[in-house]
Amino acid sequence: MKSRTLLLVVILWAGVSHYASAQRISVGVNAAEAALLSPNLEIGIITGRQTTLHFDICYSNNPYNLSLRLLSAGSEFKCWISKSPLNRLYVGGRLQYSNYDYCRDDDRHYGDALILGPTVGYDFVLGKRWVLELSTGCGAAFRNERHTDVSTPAVTAYGISFVPVKLGISFIFIIA
Repeated sequence: MKSRTLLLVVILWAGVSHYASAQRISVGVNAAEAALLSPNLEIGIITGRQTTLHFDICYSNNPYNLSLRLLSAGSEFKCWISKSPLNRLYVGGRLQYSNYDYCRDDDRHYGDALILGPTVGYDFVLGKRWVLELSTGCGAAFRNERHTDVSTPAVTAYGISFVPVKLGISFIFIIA
């Protein structure tokens, strides 16, 4: 688990440092995830006239006394319909990796998921460096999950599920 997380962070950092030379960079927080007591951070890099590349990470551990642990890291490529990035409507694609452990009563699900799907969003410019972003998307989750309950031993299951890829109300600050 720790080696996978470290590898993912190194890959994300390498991607950020490759695009970061003389580019505009933004950082943000998804308020929808924060409301679920899940600390998160988004980093965005403007890669072209109408394109941006975003990376995010989120961690949750027993929010609201739910038996849930979640670690998620993802990237999103956005193509802006307007003539400038971080302004108005965009469409994009998202790739995300999640590691989860969820228990309800005596029913426990834990495993990994690779999530892929399209996204759409709208950015409202609040000031010279502040942006409010509303975003959503849906797609497929490819799961490798173990399921246990009191009466049966652990069962490994592979599957594909239709899931929300992103639901966000993000506050973004443009650094440079």
